[in-house]
Amino acid sequence: MSGIVGIVHFDGAPVDRQVLGRLTAFMAFRGPDSQEIWIDGHAGLGHASLKTTEESEHERQPFTLDGRIWIVADARVDARRELIAKLKTKGHENLSPNATDAELILLAYLVWGEDCVEHLLGDFAFAIWDGPQQRLFCARDHLGVKPFFYAHLGQKLVFSSSLDCIRQHPAVSDRLNDLAIADFLLFDLNQDLATTSFADIQRIPPAHTATWSSSGLQLLRYWTLPIDEPLYFRNTDDYVDRFNELLDQAVDDRLRTKKVGVMMSGGLDSPTLAATAWRILRGRSADCEVLASTTLIDGFDRNERYYAGLVAERLGIPIRNIRGVLPFFGHGLGSVIDARERFLAPGGRMIPRCDTVWIAGVHAPELYQERLGPWGRSPYDFDMSAAHSRAINSIDQCWLATDQLFLEPRCLATLDYMTLKQTDLDATVSWTVDHACQGHGIVLWFDSVLAEGVTFTNRPGAPRLIYRQEFFPWPIPLEVCPGDTVTVQFLHDSSGTTMSGAGIRSLPARTRPTAASCPFASQTFLVLIFLSRNCGPRLPGFNRGSTKMAGFNAAFCRLWKEPRRWKPSPRSW
Repeated sequence: MSGIVGIVHFDGAPVDRQVLGRLTAFMAFRGPDSQEIWIDGHAGLGHASLKTTEESEHERQPFTLDGRIWIVADARVDARRELIAKLKTKGHENLSPNATDAELILLAYLVWGEDCVEHLLGDFAFAIWDGPQQRLFCARDHLGVKPFFYAHLGQKLVFSSSLDCIRQHPAVSDRLNDLAIADFLLFDLNQDLATTSFADIQRIPPAHTATWSSSGLQLLRYWTLPIDEPLYFRNTDDYVDRFNELLDQAVDDRLRTKKVGVMMSGGLDSPTLAATAWRILRGRSADCEVLASTTLIDGFDRNERYYAGLVAERLGIPIRNIRGVLPFFGHGLGSVIDARERFLAPGGRMIPRCDTVWIAGVHAPELYQERLGPWGRSPYDFDMSAAHSRAINSIDQCWLATDQLFLEPRCLATLDYMTLKQTDLDATVSWTVDHACQGHGIVLWFDSVLAEGVTFTNRPGAPRLIYRQEFFPWPIPLEVCPGDTVTVQFLHDSSGTTMSGAGIRSLPARTRPTAASCPFASQTFLVLIFLSRNCGPRLPGFNRGSTKMAGFNAAFCRLWKEPRRWKPSPRSW
């Protein structure tokens, strides 16, 4: 997906080159290959290019054929052979079969004018500045796959394929559209296809054209989904044959290079498309290549990766990328290692490549009260304390600031998924408290390396994106003093062995705190967190499988506070 942007002043005021350049540069995330602008007095266009086809390798936009009529487009034109044949009958006999999509759209406009959309198939959003007519003609594809937003403010028009791009213009306000917000709250989406959540910004609905001139806006619908009579065939096999014919046409239109990628799942759609693409490409050339990527989805990854691997093996399609919902740590390390060793092609990539899991102590009284406060006695004198154990044995997703960390961040684990072989991970982290504070729990987050030079983090204080931090509350708030020691121990057991209450009491000696590890001159706080993928707690007050911590079950959490000298006792366990 490339990016388009434009500014037109219908009062004749010149377009600010710096503003248009800034809006175009903003869309570099859409079109990293190049960003270019064109300005002619009161009209200006910008384009951020993502080159995805062989025809687009030498394409430059904004594009013109005569220096008077210019186009910017984010488009993939289908049925190219049929369109080129039509244009050749209209006087363009020398039109190359390698013409770019933008050139084909512009030629269609020169031949048929605003009716050009009647001859276009595919996914597109484009804008054509017609200098001789002093008008801007824009269109959006039949189903609205490509977005097109605009802000018409008096005599100023700003448009783009990116809503956030338009918001960068200084004349566009952040005032919300109350009706759109109400629709979202009531129906989960905006019911009006011509508006957005911002009052100043509208959108061209699917299958519509928009023409702006000094006289205003003309918005027209050019296509409606036809409701034809049912199609009947004499033989049952004819339905399958017709479906395969249409499928081949659709896939063939989209195969614009010799090398394509498929997001491979274990279902029906992606294997069908992969097999069809492979057959069509092999019919064109012997040096074609179809590559697959597959995704591990927590809770469903076993069947997904199994069937995706079977399809890839049957078709001879290498799986070059195995992607995971961040962090990969959440899928169970056994699943990750199994997928890598069985399906990943030589030279392939794991995405993310590496996760670094961090841990810190948290001072968060509001969050703690929100999490545990309701499980005391209710105003109606109901005893809700039974739910308290469930609450302290669960993870709460949250946003925390750096000043809420009373224990400095420590690295809990660094997992390189290209080389990782061990699925049982033990980790112990200790802090010496340097200031008096009340602690309410621990927090986990991760730094991910998605690919070389591409990283992601959800650390406290980082920009808020999708993934929050994971907050694990302690049974009671702790008043800690300088010199106190806090130790967190993780034991991850992927063997699937169920841990019973007796098993917890007879833990190996290495998991028990010793006097040597507990300073005599201060208090010591010990937190043990045992993680197991396939088993949950079996102790009174804990609910089996009630909690997810980075994708694992948090099986047991206990905290000790003994003044001055720690002494093991049965009651501690």
